[in-house]
Amino acid sequence: MKSLRPLISVSLITLAVLCILNANEDPLLVEPLASQKACDGCEPFMTSGSTNPFRIKFTYKTTLSSEVKVVCRKDLIFFGDYQCAKAED
Repeated sequence: MKSLRPLISVSLITLAVLCILNANEDPLLVEPLASQKACDGCEPFMTSGSTNPFRIKFTYKTTLSSEVKVVCRKDLIFFGDYQCAKAED
């Protein structure tokens, strides 16, 4: 049991660091990808954005509808490229 404690500690610290890095990632780097998903053939205006360790969420105003929400997530939770899709509210 004592031999597992350091392994568990290192695992939890690594997980915490990955969560902090994801939550503090600049959402403006992902915003162009999200705005493409907001609407086809229009220019959306971003009204808000929020981040957490697992996703980045944007809210847009468009000429086609009053409000569109787009959620972007990484391929493998903490690693990979962001993939964006319209949120299902």
